[in-house]
Amino acid sequence: MGVQVAFAVTLLAGAGLLVRSFQELGRVSPGFEPEHVLAFHISTTWGETADRNAGRQLVTRLLDGLRATPGIENAATGYSLPGVPGEYQIEVETLEGRAETEA
Repeated sequence: MGVQVAFAVTLLAGAGLLVRSFQELGRVSPGFEPEHVLAFHISTTWGETADRNAGRQLVTRLLDGLRATPGIENAATGYSLPGVPGEYQIEVETLEGRAETEA
């Protein structure tokens, strides 16, 4: 019983320190001004991104359109946001049967 109490006290102290660390992290400056920043995710299919040049042209057109909008100072792209874990979703479809090949 004493070991269980010691283990529970250790876990409780660790949980308290973890909560305190998260509170302190909320007070740290992220290194940029997050006010008036809009971030969004663009989802495409493999067919749209298989051609890298077409993908770059799409992104360039989107950025140019955003920059031309009144009230927008600048626009940029990135793979992930600071402090947000990146997730890459991959869908794979298999079709029944096989393609015949000649040897």
